[in-house]
Amino acid sequence: MKQKHVFHLIGRLILWLLVFCLLMAGISACSSKSGKTLMSLEGQKLPVNLYNLYISRYKAVLASNGYSVGDASFWNTIINKETQSTYDDFFCSRILDNCKLYLTVLWLFEKEGLSLSEEQKNSIEETMNEFLINDGDGSKAALNQILADYDVNYALLKDAYLIEAKYNALLQHYYGSRASQISDEIKNEFVKENYYCFKQLFVSYYYYVYELDDNGDIIYYDPETNQYMYDTENGKIRYEEGKVVKDRFNNPVYFLEDGSVAYDTVNGKKNEIDNDQDSYCDTEYYSSEEKAAQREKADTLYQYTQEHTMTLGMFEDMIDEYSDADNQFQYLKKDVTYAYSYVNQIAEALETLSVGGIALVETDYGCHILMSCSPESNAWEKETASGVFDSFADDITSQFLYEKCQAYFEKITIDEKVLETALNFKTALADYYY
Repeated sequence: MKQKHVFHLIGRLILWLLVFCLLMAGISACSSKSGKTLMSLEGQKLPVNLYNLYISRYKAVLASNGYSVGDASFWNTIINKETQSTYDDFFCSRILDNCKLYLTVLWLFEKEGLSLSEEQKNSIEETMNEFLINDGDGSKAALNQILADYDVNYALLKDAYLIEAKYNALLQHYYGSRASQISDEIKNEFVKENYYCFKQLFVSYYYYVYELDDNGDIIYYDPETNQYMYDTENGKIRYEEGKVVKDRFNNPVYFLEDGSVAYDTVNGKKNEIDNDQDSYCDTEYYSSEEKAAQREKADTLYQYTQEHTMTLGMFEDMIDEYSDADNQFQYLKKDVTYAYSYVNQIAEALETLSVGGIALVETDYGCHILMSCSPESNAWEKETASGVFDSFADDITSQFLYEKCQAYFEKITIDEKVLETALNFKTALADYYY
């Protein structure tokens, strides 16, 4: 059994993150090669073709994340009993809102008097030429036959990449490179509103598999020399046939009184076993009896937290003494569906807690005693095992831009008759490439 406690995101089901799922497409002003206009905003127009393209793109995103996109019954599944809306209705409404966002981006880009650099334009030309040569054998007509599956053509696809560049340029114009123009105060508030911060005392139902010696004990290595590292204070050298017993590195071996090797378990490092070479240490589950003992331990520790007024310092002391995981602040994004169900269980528990609140969550991997915490100052600058802040600059700027654009949505005119002719998630093909 393999397990590494790193939180992997599937994706938010909220509007502003759909930007990243669709930005490989971008949008375009309506041209003579475009279809009917779906929506307009003070001279800027968005053709229905691009709405269809975005559906194809996001259908591929959903498929890559394990959704049954080829099953019509999935799209017909009712997710709101009051409105009788289905998954198809839900995701189509999300795409429509993102079309409003992209149309507003076009309008704002022009309103701000911005322009793309020649370098940006040339980069897009190179991308389009790669499509033309690799997929169309140099023929636009041949490439357009392929793109027709997604209701676009060469011209629309090129416009799509131009708008991707315009979107990024608008982000930088308003918020600076990597959100540099957003103050730390605002960033800290964003973290507080959009992330769970917590510490956990983890009682594991599994253990890591490390290299063992002939006696079945874990071997500890010197981090610098990568040779066996011994506890020379508590161990003693042994003689056999008048000679010092040495290891394979020709160093003296130190033994404890019970005959086992005296490894330096404090300063030495354990050698992880990774038989399938996936960079994760192999693990094994405890027996049912051992698991029951671990659960009893977790229950006792949790009960203690409920019977005492726990401060963060007290809880950290408990982590240091009893936890099978490191004592560190951890973060999870709110409103996210994660790839691992146990992470969703943790997030659901954290949602119910105020700062200082404690909950016990049992997952397939063990018992997690969680304390909700106030985020650290400038938490986005911290390196976390989950990589939760790796996309922080993109997250905050894209949400802020969405909120800015949303103020103009009421000015957008939508042709409902054209919308009725558009594709939906049941009929569109999944676009994994364009």
